[in-house]
Amino acid sequence: MLNGLIITTIVSSVLILLILALSPLLERYFSNRVKAGVWLLLAVRMLIPYAPNDPVSPNFNIPLPEERYVTVDTAGVGIEREPEAAGEAAAAIPVSDIILAVWAVGAVLFFSVNVIRYLLFRHRLRPYMVPMETSLGLIDNNKRYKRLKLYRCSRITTPMLTGIIKPVVLVPDRKYDDEELSMVLEHEAEHFRRRDIICKLIFLAVNSMYFFNPLVYLMVRDANDNIEYMCDESVCADRSEEYRTKYSLMLLNAMRDKRPGMLVTGLSSAGRAQKRRFKNIKRIGKKTTPEMHVIGAIITGVFSAVILCSYALAGESISINRSSIGGADGPTGIAVSDNINTSLDLAVSEAILAENAGKYIAGECRAEGHIIVGMESGSEEFTVYAVTSYGEYGFDGSRFVKTAGNSNVPAAITLRLREDGTYAVLDYREPESGMNYSDSVRALMPEESWDMIFTNAAVPALTRLEERYAQAYLDRIGRDDVEIGL
Repeated sequence: MLNGLIITTIVSSVLILLILALSPLLERYFSNRVKAGVWLLLAVRMLIPYAPNDPVSPNFNIPLPEERYVTVDTAGVGIEREPEAAGEAAAAIPVSDIILAVWAVGAVLFFSVNVIRYLLFRHRLRPYMVPMETSLGLIDNNKRYKRLKLYRCSRITTPMLTGIIKPVVLVPDRKYDDEELSMVLEHEAEHFRRRDIICKLIFLAVNSMYFFNPLVYLMVRDANDNIEYMCDESVCADRSEEYRTKYSLMLLNAMRDKRPGMLVTGLSSAGRAQKRRFKNIKRIGKKTTPEMHVIGAIITGVFSAVILCSYALAGESISINRSSIGGADGPTGIAVSDNINTSLDLAVSEAILAENAGKYIAGECRAEGHIIVGMESGSEEFTVYAVTSYGEYGFDGSRFVKTAGNSNVPAAITLRLREDGTYAVLDYREPESGMNYSDSVRALMPEESWDMIFTNAAVPALTRLEERYAQAYLDRIGRDDVEIGL
């Protein structure tokens, strides 16, 4: 999760800077729908900082606490970390968990404060909301607006649309002529038609998730301003120059007032947004030609492709707090990766657990260990050669011990890579037992692994790997008073 959040922050920051840099060009020559669509797509994508790639297998039921490395050399098998150090590391709270906890608290507080402010705002206005007798005109005759109610309110200074479930249009308690009131109502009804409050809610959620990123504040402010520009564009489309002039004067009167809140649409703007808004209205007739619509659609598509491709290239597989031991790169420097999408080790681990399931009396948890000693590729499938162990662990007084299982068992596991990136186990073979064991091992396993198998050199490492499953289980159930051992 943390890696996904970091990657999303970096990628989205670059895209925000790019969109803001191109904003003058987009606003001058194209419909505001172009930038609105790009902002909304980016916002929705930012709400999903990672995408799950693989389901959690029920067979692999004990999460491993951290990344581990196993090495194999001519002197035997060893683990590059002492068991005591590993136990201390497992007991400590990871820094990533602390960072995620602080982030979660900040995001929830940011979102909650803004929602509470909005609810208090609505609550304070309710006693002063008086239904207006003035008809909504054409809006009244359109079924699309049948849920929209009109009120006069003495506690506001600018017209606004508020309410997600029960939307209402509020106008200040002052005199409007019929034409001016019609413009106000048409503007707010357009916000309602476009579901702009829902868009603002999405941007609030993004702002909450990335409250630590100043560029997101710029994005949200520009996106909210763009919502107003797009509404102006819809209202003034195909209108005369005289109408747009009167509409601009109506906005000018409203702009003297305070900008509405994050979950409210209104006519008010502030600062440089006022000049941009008037320029946008003045250019409406010049940038709505069919050619501009086509070019704008192309630009929107290009931006959308850039957003999606950027995240695809920099995306993160979902972390499920587990790792497996071993590697696919031969008998030396075998390392484990938490990215289950690019590692054979999870498939090998699950194959071992599945092969041994039900063979022994069940314990509190299941554990496996494996060291990959070779691979053999075919046209559509391949075989992984590994030295394996399996254990059922349970409580014995004050200790957590291996109650059943095996160790130092060679295995040849044949796999096939599916189209979805997961592995299918096609075959699982072990040597014959009894008098034919040695010959069977030599026939099944690569020659470079024979000495390791016959001398039991891998047993200490396999035992330690199993015990880390057991330790992870004890940590999960909060039994730090129990030791693992015989």
